[in-house]
Amino acid sequence: MKKLFTAKNVRRIMSIAMVCLMLFAISPCVFAAGTDPLDGSAAQDIMTKLIQIIEKLFIYIGIGLAVWGVGQFILSVKNDDADSKARALKVIIAAICAISIGGITDAIGIENYL
Repeated sequence: MKKLFTAKNVRRIMSIAMVCLMLFAISPCVFAAGTDPLDGSAAQDIMTKLIQIIEKLFIYIGIGLAVWGVGQFILSVKNDDADSKARALKVIIAAICAISIGGITDAIGIENYL
């Protein structure tokens, strides 16, 4: 009986999966054109709503990370472990960055470039 998970087969499976993932990621761009190719307002509305949804997701994920980071920091202060404190602060900084994504995209005005 042949082995299914050899290194060669795993590479093939991973490359096929990556091609499928890239095709899946590119396919929404085709449907964002709207009904009238000369009227880009429908596509702009869709992309604006999509950007707003992604901003909200980043904010919610950032809030969750902040809560997790504060909890880890409290536990690391209790245990007096410097490495845990550093990891907790990294999580808190990542949470702050994730929460501020909405403000950054508004400041850049990314919706104006659609």
